Amino acid sequence: MDTATIEKRLAGLKADLASVQGTPTEVYSRIVGYYRSVKNWNAGKREEFSHRATYRLPSGIPSALGDAPQPPAPVSGHALLWEAPAEHPDLFTGEQAPTLSDVMGPASYILFTRRSCPNCPAVRDYLEGTGLLGREADVDSPQGLELARAYGVLSCPTAVLRDLEDREVYRAYSVTELRAFLETVPETA
Repeated sequence: MDTATIEKRLAGLKADLASVQGTPTEVYSRIVGYYRSVKNWNAGKREEFSHRATYRLPSGIPSALGDAPQPPAPVSGHALLWEAPAEHPDLFTGEQAPTLSDVMGPASYILFTRRSCPNCPAVRDYLEGTGLLGREADVDSPQGLELARAYGVLSCPTAVLRDLEDREVYRAYSVTELRAFLETVPETA
């Protein structure tokens, strides 16, 4: 493509962009400990917001806050291992056959919430519609705060998804993250 063609194409795209109609979306995010509309942030904070990324440290790596406390011991300690059928003894090669949880995905969740959390009701409603067994831990209560400390939860909402062996398989902070993860999990029979 020559420069004139590119400039003509850019001018057409700019004209299309100028004619876009819709409703502006107001985004709220946490800033210095409270939620506020991003459009009301100063330029420096808006620039910082554009560089934010959600991440999760792999287990066993200490965080900047030091080693996070270990979650409580699993309720059920048995593992349901799959065995290769007799006609295919080499089906599972490697150190360990997959567990039922590896194939089926999460079986339950713990949702950490606060009464003042604006995003907690949406996450609660989504999780209730998934069919997973779950419980809610209100971190404003002493028991909920103790459980949050045990799981290393630092913000609300936090959904900790657990497998059949009561191991953490995923941690999410929004409906978008939950939906993206649960849509990749195989359907259970």
